[in-house]
Amino acid sequence: MQGGRTSNYLPFLPFIAALWQFSLVATSYAIGIFLNKKLTYFPYPSDLGLRQPEKGIFHAGLNIGGTLTFSVMLLRYIQINSLYPKQCRRTNIFSFFCGILMVLGQLTVVTYTLDELMIAHFIAASFYFIFGTLYMLTQTIISCHLKQYHNNCIQICRMCCSIVGVLCPVAYTCGRFLAPVEESRYEIPQSAEWLLSLLLIVFIATFSWDFNRIRYRCYNMDLYPINQNGIRGTNYIDYLRRQARTRRPSNGHVAIVKNSNF
Repeated sequence: MQGGRTSNYLPFLPFIAALWQFSLVATSYAIGIFLNKKLTYFPYPSDLGLRQPEKGIFHAGLNIGGTLTFSVMLLRYIQINSLYPKQCRRTNIFSFFCGILMVLGQLTVVTYTLDELMIAHFIAASFYFIFGTLYMLTQTIISCHLKQYHNNCIQICRMCCSIVGVLCPVAYTCGRFLAPVEESRYEIPQSAEWLLSLLLIVFIATFSWDFNRIRYRCYNMDLYPINQNGIRGTNYIDYLRRQARTRRPSNGHVAIVKNSNF
């Protein structure tokens, strides 16, 4: 049996998920501004999914980006559950549950646009922003609780994203109430939506540092040639026979116990 380290490409996954969403949403915004005269210079994010051609790019960015984001969240849940099973177990489960609802809200926003079914669109957007904020908060709590395994810069970055993320829904709600009174107040909820969306993308990208700490090995078994009985065996039995377990008895001497079952 031979073992060796394999290359770790997992740190690229959060960057790909974040870069994909940011680049396609930015491209959709640029195309909408230059080609669509009805689009204002500072629209809501949902306004990018109303007309072609920016609609197709915006939907592709959110659909594929949501799938990649779910992969990052699932890997993060497995990492915490495997490496630190006795710490933050409930928080990790709740955080993963919030992440699932966040991704479902993101995918539903694309499915039901504003001009098709407005109620479903607003409910899905609420799921995305509310549970996305809860996901940032819970993951920040886990990072602070396991601070011996996390970098200080990562903790500060996640803490800042969580604090600003909590303030964004408050600013959005206040802006919605003030908007009917004064037309310029519509910029407050618009800014809150864009800022929270950007914070979620940046927060997902910070998991690259955590995934870079993952180390794993792969093992393979060498096969023996066919023996006299025509059976191809492995060297696993001989590997176990050669193993010797050392135990330290109460008297302080070292005893060597060999496996004699084979």
